[in-house]
Amino acid sequence: MSIWKEWITSAEPHNEDLPDSYSHIDIWHKLLLIKAFRGEKVNFMIINFIEEKLGHQYVSVPPVKMTEAYEDTKNRAPIVFILSTGADPNSLMRAFATEKNYLEKLDIVSLGQGQGDRAKKFIESGCKSGNWIMLQNCHLYRTWMPELEKIIAEFEDPNKRIHEDFRLFLTAMPCDFFPVPVL
Repeated sequence: MSIWKEWITSAEPHNEDLPDSYSHIDIWHKLLLIKAFRGEKVNFMIINFIEEKLGHQYVSVPPVKMTEAYEDTKNRAPIVFILSTGADPNSLMRAFATEKNYLEKLDIVSLGQGQGDRAKKFIESGCKSGNWIMLQNCHLYRTWMPELEKIIAEFEDPNKRIHEDFRLFLTAMPCDFFPVPVL
């Protein structure tokens, strides 16, 4: 039993072999075990599964080119960065803002408890001034996501005045409560 406890409580069970008597189990069944015992590691295990079954090209993410991403943005639609381990859109965003001579007009709010009012004020101000607003770590403020959804839904109102240069950038880890309409 202790070998199972050791595997279940390990930092990266998705990257470790199953205990000896179960080492023959295929990757699909290992995925089910990860789902049952360590739900927070399922995304990582799915990546392993896809890589083994389909190939590395299906899980490797090409680097984001902010110039190309920015060309697809609009003042009334946010751009969402889905975070992965080691990703740092903050430095990418600062470098791009510097390149566009917009660093002084970039406001960054790291979301968490109590930051909702601050984020809302930045968005309202940015809509008027044309500043870029970056809300980091949306996944850390689950209770504020319905409010964010309402704010962004108001962008669709043609009577709402939004500066042409305004952009809203959001970052979040994959989570099941991120507002789908925002995507």
